Amino acid sequence: MNMHDEQHDEHHDELVVAPRRRSDPVTSRLAAMVMSGLAVSLAVSLVTAAPADAARPATKACSNPYTVVKGDGWIVIAKRAGVTTKQLLAANGATAKTKLFPDRSICLPKGASVTAAPSTTAPAAPAAAPAKKKKGTTPAPPAAAPPTTAVQVRTYTAAEVEAIIRQVWPDDLEDKAIQIATRESRLKPTARNWCCSGLFQIYYGVHSKWLKDIGVSSADQLLDPNVNTAAAYALYQRAGSWKPWGG
Repeated sequence: MNMHDEQHDEHHDELVVAPRRRSDPVTSRLAAMVMSGLAVSLAVSLVTAAPADAARPATKACSNPYTVVKGDGWIVIAKRAGVTTKQLLAANGATAKTKLFPDRSICLPKGASVTAAPSTTAPAAPAAAPAKKKKGTTPAPPAAAPPTTAVQVRTYTAAEVEAIIRQVWPDDLEDKAIQIATRESRLKPTARNWCCSGLFQIYYGVHSKWLKDIGVSSADQLLDPNVNTAAAYALYQRAGSWKPWGG
């Protein structure tokens, strides 16, 4: 055997007898923790990757629904249902600014029911018997029918008016509302001038567009203290302050 072979064998022996490295316990534990963390991250990503439009729990159905018809407003429905506007709005999680649309359902307070809408067409008067024509005379024209009023408002006492205001306005605003109504109309529902009507002296000509959205379609309706008070609260909400009444 030559010297080259001897060196090769010695090198081979070194490779064979070289001790193997033992795994460090600390290093192995860290590696396991890393792998475990990756697994947790993967699981979280799979959970959070659920579609955004996944079905949500259904809300509790209304037990006393009412289908809105053309011309309805919060004030009109509340009056026909025999509840306050505040109670009706609360039953629907709505405000006086919330719009109503025909053929859609809202929820009436428990025990309330809406009566049929009153007819807007006056019944026809019975035909008068024709007058006998006398010779040589021209029959007199029939007497004109007496004019009818659009809204009939009964008399309210100051105490009744104050109670109406307290029913409609929130507790923290009702005292201020009574103070303003007293200043504007002396708590007289039929108070009226060239521009404004009712308890809170609302200018129908200026606010007619949004007043129609809540069922107020004429200035005469504002002479009803229930309607005027609800409209005033809606006006307060739209302005976000008492500014419509000067501060």
